[in-house]
Amino acid sequence: MWHQGLALRGHRDEDNTANLNCLFKLIEKFNTSVQNYITADNKLKYLTPQSQNEILKIFAHDLQRHLITRIKSESVGRTRAEEQPIYSIILDETSDINRKEQVSFCIRFCNAHMESEEVFLGFHTTIRTNADTLLVEHF
Repeated sequence: MWHQGLALRGHRDEDNTANLNCLFKLIEKFNTSVQNYITADNKLKYLTPQSQNEILKIFAHDLQRHLITRIKSESVGRTRAEEQPIYSIILDETSDINRKEQVSFCIRFCNAHMESEEVFLGFHTTIRTNADTLLVEHF
């Protein structure tokens, strides 16, 4: 669902047609642990919007760590002195609908097939768009 950009929740929390509920119903058909968890009498399911957002933050952080590790290991053109990968940082700033500054953070590198790759690592809200704020405080 996240890969396709689908919403997890429906319009109302009590609505059972939300994508997350449908996903759990599908998984519980094949996984008895999930089935026992969903059908248990315990009302505490950790499926509130806050819990779902926390789960998504954990997934996003794990994905970022995976992407950074991949960039470090696959980047060609390492410098001889320190054997560090060579890459470029791409920052693009824009204001959102609430007039808050947002910065998109991407890294471009050359992979083992000598193809240029650009990896998006996320959006970050910032107070200022100077170099100190962007690179030191956020990254």
